[in-house]
Amino acid sequence: MLLFRPGRLALICASISLAATTASCAPPMPEPGSPQAQPPAKTEAAPPTAAVKQETPDAAELRARLTKAMPDLVLDSVHPAAIPGLYEVRRGSMFGYVSADGKYLISGDLVNLETGEELTENSRRQLRLDALAQHGSESIEFFPPKGQLQNVVTVFTDVDCGYCRKLHSEIASYNDLGIGIRYMFYPRSGPGSESFKQAESVWCSMDRKGALTKAKQGVHLPAAPEGCKTPVLAEYTLGGELGLRGTPMMVLPNGEVVNGYVPADRLAQRLAEISLPAAAKSAP
Repeated sequence: MLLFRPGRLALICASISLAATTASCAPPMPEPGSPQAQPPAKTEAAPPTAAVKQETPDAAELRARLTKAMPDLVLDSVHPAAIPGLYEVRRGSMFGYVSADGKYLISGDLVNLETGEELTENSRRQLRLDALAQHGSESIEFFPPKGQLQNVVTVFTDVDCGYCRKLHSEIASYNDLGIGIRYMFYPRSGPGSESFKQAESVWCSMDRKGALTKAKQGVHLPAAPEGCKTPVLAEYTLGGELGLRGTPMMVLPNGEVVNGYVPADRLAQRLAEISLPAAAKSAP
């Protein structure tokens, strides 16, 4: 971890600001145990806790002190951290930790070494869930029959991404396992591109689900009628705010992010794992 003094404004801003990058069509998630796979954590992170809705007076005072010292550093939230004397600060989807006197900032993730709980990642998960909830219900849903739905996964998708198309071609497999897919658009090539326009055409179609399937099969859809309002730009912006770097990006019910295509059976296994009680997770 790195420590920064307030005078080094450029470094601080860089450490907790979200840099824009070009997203790619993400490859499949590596198989467990493969050389490409990340080693599993020794213990499961605890589910995200509810977000603090109001800043404490001392956090508000710290925010004012930081704003006065660094007017260009606009923070979205300032809250007490798990470590006494530290405050968690957030800008977009990036987190840092500031000393109570406002002199030092720690750039990095906070982890409880005794329990394995990933405290910063828990904050990110809650941020994602809150952002999705605030976005509303403007999405295209492929759900299993009523009574068979067990989990809903939000997928940021691009109609031209090969792995997005593969996932969609297997949508029945996800539904058969009780997984509902809620699509949001993230045209990787950005606003004004052909992919972006095709996403708008899908939304403005009378049969959105049918149009999305056709677009992912390579069918070129007619241009969206003039005046049709779509959520495509809002969803594209939201994906960037959540740190999307490749499509498909899945947001699981606990706020966890999975980048890349995952077969239905492996996704169902992961969903079952995150729904287990803490005692079952820690059992040998």
